[in-house]
Amino acid sequence: IKAIYVKAADANTTNITVTRPASNGVPFLLTAGDGFVLKPGQEFLLTDFSAGAWAVAAGTADLINVANSAGAAGTYDIVVVGGLS
Repeated sequence: IKAIYVKAADANTTNITVTRPASNGVPFLLTAGDGFVLKPGQEFLLTDFSAGAWAVAAGTADLINVANSAGAAGTYDIVVVGGLS
């Protein structure tokens, strides 16, 4: 993975939480459970165009959790950009 972009919908009434799951998480965050909160309309962009960047491996490092706080229905856009190292 070379870039990760997440945008919480403007119309959301609650926040969106993006975290690295306890197992099989993409290592763009340091440890399992690390994450960040996006308020309605907020955006997040993280890039790494170095060799290797964030390696993804099926079944071992391929998950990103996105959840809506407070259990309400919220939406988001996510773009994941990959490439050869």
